[in-house]
Amino acid sequence: MTNSLLSNSAYRHRCKMFTIRKILEKDLKEVYEMLQDLAAYDKILDKFKLTEEEMRHYIFKDQFPWSCLVAENLYDNSLKGFLFYTFSSINRAFHLSAQVYVDHFYIKPDCRRLGLGKRFLEELKKTLKEHKVNRMEVWCMKTNKIGNEFYKKNGFHMINANIYQHILSER
Repeated sequence: MTNSLLSNSAYRHRCKMFTIRKILEKDLKEVYEMLQDLAAYDKILDKFKLTEEEMRHYIFKDQFPWSCLVAENLYDNSLKGFLFYTFSSINRAFHLSAQVYVDHFYIKPDCRRLGLGKRFLEELKKTLKEHKVNRMEVWCMKTNKIGNEFYKKNGFHMINANIYQHILSER
């Protein structure tokens, strides 16, 4: 192996050493920058309107909070991804629980395909069970091939062009 392969391998190993936790105020700048990266990846940065201060308000001060999980690298304490979600009560006549709507989900490119996405979903499912919520929906751009493949692989079913749904359990 060459030195560059060893350093790349060591780096990828460090990316695997992470924890999924709720966002803290100290994380806002880094998460905001990743959210802009996601908008650029989806080629919709020109439509991006959220400010960092508005994001702070929606997460920490709003009456109907926007929740966020982050992946923190335990080696260097950097953030490697995020998952924004909101509880909602739509279609309650047809479903016996509320749902969680995943607004934005992002993992830095150098840490993809390491199981981080699956860990985010596992952590989110714990939250859903705590709140007796049995379904979640995800918005994903049609052009986001990586995201679309990920959701299908993890048990989601497309319900229209951009929305996937995952039923955790039927009652």
